[in-house]
Amino acid sequence: YENLLLIICSHSNDSLRGPQFCEYVESSLKEKLQNEIEKLGDVEYMHINPLKWLDSENCPEKLKGKNEKLEASLCTIWVAANYQKNSKEDFEMETKEVSNDFVLGFKYLKGNELENIIPKSGKDKGGDK
Repeated sequence: YENLLLIICSHSNDSLRGPQFCEYVESSLKEKLQNEIEKLGDVEYMHINPLKWLDSENCPEKLKGKNEKLEASLCTIWVAANYQKNSKEDFEMETKEVSNDFVLGFKYLKGNELENIIPKSGKDKGGDK
């Protein structure tokens, strides 16, 4: 796929509700993605069965960037492939803070950038769920 959407659920190491929140996100991911895609005009299609790339592991350095909340956080990351009618050259991180101790965010990137952001070893550990 040319474009990917990373769905990133992160929480602090000592979060009591973060792991349960990420489990909830995963349980409703397919339905929510389908509903959101129907609202977007520039996405022609998306692979709706996201691959779990990381499962409550240290957040990748390249995703932390300027987000201080991810510095000492655990991330669960799903990857969904999509095709956009109007391909954007530069994608930005869209983060929605959900609570003080957990965050849900999205990052669009080109298909060939995934291994640069999240090393292949993360994929081997996560598996497809």
